[in-house]
Amino acid sequence: MLKNILLFLISFQAFSQGLEVTYGKIYTKDISQIENIGLRSRASDLKKNVGNIKYSLKINNLKNKSWFKYIEQMGSDFGQNNQFQISIGLPTEENFYNQKNNNNISLEEISGTTYYINYRNVEFEWEFNGNKKRILGYECKEIDLIYFINDIRGNKKLKYKVWLATELPTGYGPSIFTNFPGLVLGYKSENFEIIAEDLSIIENPEINFPNEEIIISLEDFKKLMSDMIDSLHGK
Repeated sequence: MLKNILLFLISFQAFSQGLEVTYGKIYTKDISQIENIGLRSRASDLKKNVGNIKYSLKINNLKNKSWFKYIEQMGSDFGQNNQFQISIGLPTEENFYNQKNNNNISLEEISGTTYYINYRNVEFEWEFNGNKKRILGYECKEIDLIYFINDIRGNKKLKYKVWLATELPTGYGPSIFTNFPGLVLGYKSENFEIIAEDLSIIENPEINFPNEEIIISLEDFKKLMSDMIDSLHGK
């Protein structure tokens, strides 16, 4: 009974103030199926180090904004600045979300240049599948989600399981998983699982949203990357 009261109080305060969610990562791939000994060893090291990765999602309900980013990196074996290993399993590694206009700005660093890309028109196809998962005491509804990619990587459909706590502020979540009817407390891709490990009330968290003049559309970013690849191939 007391636990339910505390969860209600957190939910009520979260809607009116601010919230910080800390997420951890789990490498779920069955490495025993990897035949190559070198790759299996590498995957084993990856599995051990992935548990050191933590992410933070700060939500400011008064300003209708959130900020998601990694806060701890992998072990030294993978390098302190190895962005690929840090972000692996995530569509994007740092995001700013404005709930008023549904702008989801992703920070990407490529060849020393920082890009702020608006994923506002990202394509999702999703539906509740009837399953539930309890995370931090909240009963989360499970969603089957397909993320459609159509860029320099080609046309792909990435499948995810997403867990929503409908009692908590709606619309917010890690990475580009926003604008859903609940707070995303976790999701699972083919090889990774991101799960909320801690949730706390914070008063008016500071979220420094990128200036409009440095934000580019996802379409413009795709063209930029395509032109960059063409330039490398001398086209």
